[in-house]
Amino acid sequence: MRRVKKRVLSFLILVVIIVQSTVSYASGSVSSGRGMELSSKSTWMSQGEAVFPITADDEKWKEFQSHEEMVQACIFPDELLVELSTDELIKLILEYPLLGDLLLHSDPTIGFEIMKKECNLLVELLMREDRAAKLLETYTKFVVSEKSAVPEHIINAVVNEYGEVQLTKIDETVKSYIEQDRINIVQNIFLETILASTDIVDLLTLEEKSTLLKEVEKKTLLKQKSDIYNAYTYLFYESVEEQKIKDLMTERMSSTRDLSRTVKTPMNTPVPVIQRTYNASETLSAYEYTVTNYPNAIIVATATTNYNCHSYAWYSQSTANIYWMNNPEAYVTDGSYTRVGNSPSATGQKATYELYALVNPYVHSGIVYSITGGTIVLTSKWGAGPLVRHSTTYSPYLGSLNYYRR
Repeated sequence: MRRVKKRVLSFLILVVIIVQSTVSYASGSVSSGRGMELSSKSTWMSQGEAVFPITADDEKWKEFQSHEEMVQACIFPDELLVELSTDELIKLILEYPLLGDLLLHSDPTIGFEIMKKECNLLVELLMREDRAAKLLETYTKFVVSEKSAVPEHIINAVVNEYGEVQLTKIDETVKSYIEQDRINIVQNIFLETILASTDIVDLLTLEEKSTLLKEVEKKTLLKQKSDIYNAYTYLFYESVEEQKIKDLMTERMSSTRDLSRTVKTPMNTPVPVIQRTYNASETLSAYEYTVTNYPNAIIVATATTNYNCHSYAWYSQSTANIYWMNNPEAYVTDGSYTRVGNSPSATGQKATYELYALVNPYVHSGIVYSITGGTIVLTSKWGAGPLVRHSTTYSPYLGSLNYYRR
């Protein structure tokens, strides 16, 4: 009897340990920074500075078979997290190996919301009392690259006249050039997105808001002249939630912007779409980040800004598709498609990642390519990046998976 009690007690202890160490990934909660044999504080330090011990440049990263494994490899130990200054937190976030996921979302603000659920550095930053002032200080010091690091003759060779990346012409030398542009673009996206959010802008004094607007205007003018910015030139004005600042958007934004168009569902419901105006550097950055950070994804078609995931999945699978769709809701609400459930019943069905807390819950869309046991493989377009074949768990997208059929 005593032996049975011991076994029961041992079993209960094991259950508690498993529960405590499990990350609630589907619900979007950030786990404690104690996973993947990386819990030792010294592992996260180099020459007195906090660092990420594993990045996309390491062989270990290539072994990851899910996005969750990547996220877990980037979660800082709790005991180190609380010791970091706010400046150190911001520096580390700007070096976050998955920061480039912002490039692979149709809307960077959705990527930012997902990052708040996955990155414990960002969670910690958003609890710091001095977060707004420190972020403004960092943004003020941030330098917008006015000229691409990629030599013009390489851009002309790698990107065709339609703005499509030629996959066979990207070697390690070219990638190193592209990476420099990508880092500048992604860091700017993060800083302007977080500063435009209510998490930060509501904390600024009137004087700080005035400083912020002056900096945004100055950097916007630089981006207008830069040859690496186009679609993200007016990102702050497009993302900001405070109406008084939002009203300035019409005054600041150029008239030569994305063109609004309309397509129709099978039931003839109009759906707003746009024709994007990205440039070569932005497209190359999305491509380079995808192949570097998601090495086990299969590239099906070249990177292009002509269409995105929703447009590909719901409107047209042709590579001649020229429309970018931000919300496919009409396709699933007007009777054009019927929900199958959380698992597909056949290949060719539409798939969506949905986060219901968002104003636009449709994070990502794809098409079911194969179903093998419990593994579901999708074909989907990753933002301005390439068309990719990947398992449902090996992508930068988060949310409940739903499947639809005609």
